[in-house]
Amino acid sequence: YQRRVHGDPKFEACLNGLKDVEKYRASHEQELKNKNTSTEVTPEPTLEPETTTKESKSETPQKTAEEYKAEANAAFRDGKHDKAIELITLAIELDPTNNILYSNRSASYCSLGKYNEALLDAEKSIELKPQWVKAYSRKASALLGLKSYEQAQQAYKEGLQVDSSNEVCISGLKELENYFITLKEAEETNNKRSRDEGEAKDETEESPNKVQRTN
Repeated sequence: YQRRVHGDPKFEACLNGLKDVEKYRASHEQELKNKNTSTEVTPEPTLEPETTTKESKSETPQKTAEEYKAEANAAFRDGKHDKAIELITLAIELDPTNNILYSNRSASYCSLGKYNEALLDAEKSIELKPQWVKAYSRKASALLGLKSYEQAQQAYKEGLQVDSSNEVCISGLKELENYFITLKEAEETNNKRSRDEGEAKDETEESPNKVQRTN
Protein backbone atom coordinates (compact mmCIF):
# COMPACT_ATOMS: atom_id res chain seq x y z
CA TYR A 1 0.00 0.00 0.00
CA GLN A 2 2.70 2.49 0.89
CA ARG A 3 4.42 2.06 -2.45
CA ARG A 4 1.24 2.67 -4.39
CA VAL A 5 0.33 5.72 -2.36
CA HIS A 6 3.74 7.32 -2.70
CA GLY A 7 3.84 6.40 -6.34
CA ASP A 8 0.31 7.57 -7.10
CA PRO A 9 -1.33 9.61 -4.37
CA LYS A 10 -4.48 9.93 -6.40
CA PHE A 11 -5.54 6.50 -5.62
CA GLU A 12 -7.96 7.25 -2.83
CA ALA A 13 -8.53 3.60 -2.11
CA CYS A 14 -4.87 3.07 -1.45
CA LEU A 15 -4.80 6.11 0.81
CA ASN A 16 -7.73 4.80 2.80
CA GLY A 17 -6.04 1.43 3.05
CA LEU A 18 -2.90 3.07 4.37
CA LYS A 19 -4.92 4.91 6.98
CA ASP A 20 -6.51 1.66 8.05
CA VAL A 21 -3.09 0.06 8.44
CA GLU A 22 -1.82 3.00 10.48
CA LYS A 23 -4.90 2.80 12.71
CA TYR A 24 -4.37 -0.93 13.15
CA ARG A 25 -0.72 -0.43 14.01
CA ALA A 26 -1.52 2.34 16.49
CA SER A 27 -4.22 0.19 18.04
CA HIS A 28 -1.86 -2.79 18.26
CA GLU A 29 0.87 -0.70 19.85
CA GLN A 30 -1.61 0.64 22.43
CA GLU A 31 -2.79 -2.89 23.14
CA LEU A 32 0.79 -4.07 23.73
CA LYS A 33 1.43 -1.07 25.95
CA ASN A 34 -1.64 -1.79 28.02
CA LYS A 35 -0.65 -5.43 28.31
CA ASN A 36 2.85 -4.57 29.57
CA THR A 37 1.40 -2.15 32.02
CA SER A 38 -1.02 -4.71 33.37
CA THR A 39 1.73 -7.28 33.92
CA GLU A 40 3.85 -4.96 36.07
CA VAL A 41 3.85 -5.99 39.72
CA THR A 42 2.46 -3.24 41.83
CA PRO A 43 3.24 -3.44 45.50
CA GLU A 44 0.28 -4.02 47.69
CA PRO A 45 -0.41 -1.23 50.06
CA THR A 46 0.95 -2.02 53.50
CA LEU A 47 -1.08 -1.41 56.57
CA GLU A 48 0.30 0.88 59.19
CA PRO A 49 0.76 -0.82 62.55
CA GLU A 50 -2.11 -0.17 64.88
CA THR A 51 -1.27 2.64 67.22
CA THR A 52 -4.49 2.65 69.12
CA THR A 53 -5.03 0.25 71.95
CA LYS A 54 -8.27 -1.16 73.11
CA GLU A 55 -9.88 0.86 75.75
CA SER A 56 -9.18 -0.60 79.13
CA LYS A 57 -12.09 -1.76 81.11
CA SER A 58 -13.46 0.95 83.25
CA GLU A 59 -12.06 0.60 86.72
CA THR A 60 -14.00 1.26 89.87
CA PRO A 61 -13.40 4.87 90.89
CA GLN A 62 -10.92 5.10 93.74
CA LYS A 63 -12.39 5.93 97.11
CA THR A 64 -11.38 9.03 98.98
CA ALA A 65 -9.52 9.07 102.27
CA GLU A 66 -12.68 10.17 104.05
CA GLU A 67 -14.61 7.22 102.64
CA TYR A 68 -11.95 4.79 103.83
CA LYS A 69 -11.97 6.51 107.21
CA ALA A 70 -15.74 6.11 107.54
CA GLU A 71 -15.52 2.41 106.66
CA ALA A 72 -12.68 1.98 109.16
CA ASN A 73 -14.74 3.59 111.91
CA ALA A 74 -17.59 1.20 111.18
CA ALA A 75 -15.22 -1.77 111.29
CA PHE A 76 -13.79 -0.53 114.60
CA ARG A 77 -17.26 -0.29 116.13
CA ASP A 78 -17.94 -3.86 115.00
CA GLY A 79 -14.74 -5.04 116.67
CA LYS A 80 -13.06 -5.77 113.33
CA HIS A 81 -9.80 -4.09 114.26
CA ASP A 82 -7.64 -5.78 111.63
CA LYS A 83 -10.03 -4.58 108.94
CA ALA A 84 -10.10 -1.11 110.47
CA ILE A 85 -6.29 -0.93 110.35
CA GLU A 86 -6.29 -2.04 106.72
CA LEU A 87 -8.82 0.63 105.73
CA ILE A 88 -7.14 3.42 107.69
CA THR A 89 -3.81 2.51 106.10
CA LEU A 90 -5.40 2.98 102.67
CA ALA A 91 -6.71 6.35 103.81
CA ILE A 92 -3.25 7.36 105.05
CA GLU A 93 -1.76 6.50 101.66
CA LEU A 94 -4.13 9.04 100.12
CA ASP A 95 -3.81 11.62 102.88
CA PRO A 96 -0.51 11.08 104.73
CA THR A 97 -0.67 14.36 106.67
CA ASN A 98 -4.05 13.71 108.26
CA ASN A 99 -3.33 13.47 112.00
CA ILE A 100 -6.74 12.00 112.83
CA LEU A 101 -6.05 8.93 110.71
CA TYR A 102 -2.92 8.09 112.72
CA SER A 103 -4.80 8.67 115.97
CA ASN A 104 -7.59 6.31 114.90
CA ARG A 105 -5.17 3.62 113.78
CA SER A 106 -3.39 3.91 117.13
CA ALA A 107 -6.67 3.03 118.85
CA SER A 108 -7.08 -0.03 116.62
CA TYR A 109 -3.55 -1.19 117.34
CA CYS A 110 -4.19 -0.81 121.08
CA SER A 111 -7.31 -2.94 120.78
CA LEU A 112 -5.17 -5.72 119.28
CA GLY A 113 -2.48 -5.37 121.93
CA LYS A 114 0.03 -3.98 119.43
CA TYR A 115 1.20 -1.25 121.76
CA ASN A 116 4.47 -0.37 120.04
CA GLU A 117 2.65 0.31 116.76
CA ALA A 118 -0.03 2.23 118.66
CA LEU A 119 2.62 4.40 120.32
CA LEU A 120 4.27 5.23 116.99
CA ASP A 121 0.96 6.28 115.44
CA ALA A 122 0.01 8.40 118.46
CA GLU A 123 3.35 10.20 118.36
CA LYS A 124 2.95 10.76 114.61
CA SER A 125 -0.45 12.28 115.20
CA ILE A 126 1.00 14.62 117.82
CA GLU A 127 3.82 15.56 115.46
CA LEU A 128 1.35 16.48 112.72
CA LYS A 129 -0.97 18.43 115.00
CA PRO A 130 0.22 19.08 118.57
CA GLN A 131 -3.13 20.67 119.45
CA TRP A 132 -5.06 17.43 118.83
CA VAL A 133 -5.66 16.38 122.43
CA LYS A 134 -7.00 12.94 121.64
CA ALA A 135 -3.58 11.87 120.36
CA TYR A 136 -2.17 12.35 123.88
CA SER A 137 -4.74 9.98 125.35
CA ARG A 138 -3.89 7.49 122.59
CA LYS A 139 -0.25 7.78 123.52
CA ALA A 140 -1.05 7.26 127.18
CA SER A 141 -3.11 4.15 126.38
CA ALA A 142 -0.21 2.66 124.41
CA LEU A 143 2.21 3.40 127.23
CA LEU A 144 -0.14 1.80 129.75
CA GLY A 145 -0.17 -1.31 127.59
CA LEU A 146 3.63 -1.26 127.67
CA LYS A 147 3.49 -0.82 131.47
CA SER A 148 5.29 2.50 131.20
CA TYR A 149 3.06 4.10 133.81
CA GLU A 150 5.07 7.19 134.57
CA GLN A 151 5.36 8.04 130.87
CA ALA A 152 1.64 7.47 130.48
CA GLN A 153 1.03 9.87 133.35
CA GLN A 154 3.17 12.45 131.59
CA ALA A 155 1.23 11.98 128.34
CA TYR A 156 -2.04 12.70 130.15
CA LYS A 157 -0.53 15.83 131.69
CA GLU A 158 0.62 17.02 128.26
CA GLY A 159 -2.89 16.45 126.94
CA LEU A 160 -4.35 18.57 129.72
CA GLN A 161 -1.95 21.36 128.80
CA VAL A 162 -3.63 21.37 125.39
CA ASP A 163 -7.17 21.04 126.76
CA SER A 164 -7.56 21.26 130.52
CA SER A 165 -11.18 20.09 130.33
CA ASN A 166 -10.56 16.88 128.41
CA GLU A 167 -12.41 14.18 130.34
CA VAL A 168 -10.33 11.29 129.04
CA CYS A 169 -7.06 12.83 130.17
CA ILE A 170 -8.56 13.93 133.49
CA SER A 171 -9.94 10.49 134.35
CA GLY A 172 -6.84 8.73 133.03
CA LEU A 173 -4.55 10.90 135.12
CA LYS A 174 -6.71 10.38 138.22
CA GLU A 175 -6.66 6.61 137.77
CA LEU A 176 -2.89 6.64 137.45
CA GLU A 177 -2.50 8.81 140.53
CA ASN A 178 -4.70 6.39 142.45
CA TYR A 179 -2.62 3.54 141.08
CA PHE A 180 0.59 5.16 142.28
CA ILE A 181 -0.96 5.79 145.72
CA THR A 182 -2.08 2.18 145.94
CA LEU A 183 1.32 1.01 144.77
CA LYS A 184 3.06 3.15 147.36
CA GLU A 185 0.79 1.89 150.12
CA ALA A 186 1.39 -1.69 149.08
CA GLU A 187 5.12 -1.07 149.05
CA GLU A 188 5.01 0.44 152.51
CA THR A 189 2.94 -2.48 153.78
CA ASN A 190 5.44 -4.96 152.35
CA ASN A 191 8.31 -3.05 153.87
CA LYS A 192 6.60 -3.01 157.28
CA ARG A 193 5.89 -6.72 157.01
CA SER A 194 9.53 -7.36 156.15
CA ARG A 195 10.68 -5.33 159.14
CA ASP A 196 8.26 -7.09 161.46
CA GLU A 197 9.37 -10.49 160.20
CA GLY A 198 13.01 -9.51 160.67
CA GLU A 199 12.41 -8.37 164.23
CA ALA A 200 10.50 -11.55 165.05
CA LYS A 201 13.34 -13.63 163.65
CA ASP A 202 15.87 -11.76 165.78
CA GLU A 203 13.79 -12.35 168.91
CA THR A 204 13.53 -16.07 168.11
CA GLU A 205 17.28 -16.36 167.74
CA GLU A 206 17.88 -14.56 171.05
CA SER A 207 15.40 -16.66 173.10
CA PRO A 208 17.59 -19.88 173.45
CA ASN A 209 20.49 -17.79 174.64
CA LYS A 210 18.35 -16.23 177.35
CA VAL A 211 17.11 -19.65 178.48
CA GLN A 212 20.66 -21.03 178.58
CA ARG A 213 21.89 -18.12 180.68
CA THR A 214 19.13 -18.57 183.24
CA ASN A 215 19.97 -22.25 183.63
